[in-house]
Amino acid sequence: MRLTLFLTKSLTLRKWHEQGILDRELAIYHALQSLGVQISIVSYGGRDEHEFLSKLGGMHLLTNWIAWNDRRYEHRLHQLHGLSFWRTDILKTNQMIGAEVAVRTSRAWNKPLLLRMGYLWSYNAKQAHPDKPKYLQQVEQIETEAIRHASHIVVTTEDIRQRIVDRQPQVADKITRIPNYVDTNVFRPMNEPKQYD
Repeated sequence: MRLTLFLTKSLTLRKWHEQGILDRELAIYHALQSLGVQISIVSYGGRDEHEFLSKLGGMHLLTNWIAWNDRRYEHRLHQLHGLSFWRTDILKTNQMIGAEVAVRTSRAWNKPLLLRMGYLWSYNAKQAHPDKPKYLQQVEQIETEAIRHASHIVVTTEDIRQRIVDRQPQVADKITRIPNYVDTNVFRPMNEPKQYD
């Protein structure tokens, strides 16, 4: 099986590295690799992203190697990386921001789309930008279309699932709740005396 992951729009492996989350974000894909899944990652970075190839452990990296501006890359990456998309079996988003790029690619190459949401973009946008109605309308349109188009949707909480179902009841059967994982090799109870309990 071949899976292609779309990073959040404008995100790069370098940004994950700078935020200290690169290893955590890649861990689940390394686990999938161990099960025989071939992984490709769509990044919004350029050729300099290749410095992280050693971290990918054989994952295929799709970058903006041609150095197009962000807007052109977003609108044309389904063509630029066409051979990889033709070979893939399933497309997956990391978050909702940028889902329209994955939807466009899914339609262009007739590939199923797994839409993953760690948060509901429209809800967060309303909290952060209540004074920007055009922006909020655009976010809602992108989100609604991505939810409608997706073959399956993974959310991290029951609250997100319920908010989606309240808006689009017809998609209830294609939503699965999978909470964020915790690496128990790193985060586990320690047998040390506590100053406070």
